[in-house]
Amino acid sequence: LTANAALSTMFMFELATPQRIRLAIYDIIGRRVALVDEGFRNSGTHRVYFDASQLASGTYFYRLDTNSGVRVNRLQIIR
Repeated sequence: LTANAALSTMFMFELATPQRIRLAIYDIIGRRVALVDEGFRNSGTHRVYFDASQLASGTYFYRLDTNSGVRVNRLQIIR
């Protein structure tokens, strides 16, 4: 799972098998501030674009939930 932080962000992830996913962004205290993508996805590489312009500068975390597990990473918004 990778992301580019700017006003527009692209998340890229790969699924080995078809499954349900949820990609969300959380603030530093754990509140969900955005649901980026949710639903059933086929196996393969996926790219999801997110307009981060509504987020204030700061540190956030993005979380990808799948049937295979959970991945969390940091996202820094700098204006």
